[in-house]
Amino acid sequence: MLIPGRRLRTLSSPLRDAAAPREWTDVSRIHLAPDDARALGVSAGAAVSVSSRHGEVVGEAEIDPGLRPRAVRISHDWLEPNVGEIASAHHEVDTLTGMVRLSGVEVRVQRASGS
Repeated sequence: MLIPGRRLRTLSSPLRDAAAPREWTDVSRIHLAPDDARALGVSAGAAVSVSSRHGEVVGEAEIDPGLRPRAVRISHDWLEPNVGEIASAHHEVDTLTGMVRLSGVEVRVQRASGS
C-alpha cells in the first residue's frame, strides 16, 4: 500500500536543487519495511520495482524500521522515482480538489529485473 512521504530539509518543488551547492546531493528512495525487504531478498540500495494498475517505477530500496509491513513510501516531487507514474490523472482523483490520489494506492513491490 503506497503511503505519502516527505524528505526532511527538502522543498517540495522540482526546483529544490537549483541553488544547492554542488557537493550537496539528495536522492529519493523507495522505503520498505524490514520484514518486506527480507521476504523479497532486498537489501538497502538494491533496485526495486513498484507497480500499480497505472504504471511502474524503479528506484533504490531503503529499509525503514518505522514502516509497517506492506507499506511502501515514495516521496513526492522527484523525477526518479516519480510517484506520479504509478498514479492516474483520470482515475481515483479527488472530485472536490482535483488532486491525484497518491496515498492508499494498491502497489506491488518486487526486485527490479536484472538486480
